[in-house]
Amino acid sequence: SSFLKKVEGNYIVDFSIKNEVQAVTHDFEYVFDHNILYHLSKRERDLLKVMTYNNIHELLFKESDETPGAEGLDILPGKILKIPAKDGFKIPHMGWNSLELKNDGRLFKNLPDQPYVYFVHSYYLKAKNRNEVKASCNYGIDFDASVESGNVFACQFHPEKSGETGLQILKNFLEI
Repeated sequence: SSFLKKVEGNYIVDFSIKNEVQAVTHDFEYVFDHNILYHLSKRERDLLKVMTYNNIHELLFKESDETPGAEGLDILPGKILKIPAKDGFKIPHMGWNSLELKNDGRLFKNLPDQPYVYFVHSYYLKAKNRNEVKASCNYGIDFDASVESGNVFACQFHPEKSGETGLQILKNFLEI
């Protein structure tokens, strides 16, 4: 089945596959096999608004320690790295943590300073363009928790599991 659907003039990306690592591999294959981005007109590509979170955001970057050898779409410059082992910090990082907001991220309007969001991850994003980083977090190391470039948004955390804060983030995305 297609992971890209057109609904009332909007493209909806459906990544609802149980095994996230297989989802990344499957989605890479699907994107390249069906040349999805080529089939969208320039106007549609310019209007396409994409938000990814947790492991699926790996698609937007060129490389990931989680899927060595698999090449991503390279839409956002940066890479996905494994969280290094450190005393007192369990991996995967599971639980609530606060964000340090920066660079006026559109997903984070109407939120308090240092909002708490829910994480489940063993890998983290390291964006190349620091001005695209809209939120960071610390879990034994500082890492980029959210990046934004044009109409492309990637979050390391789970907005759908982040209570009222997550609902506001999703609302902000829909209003962009």
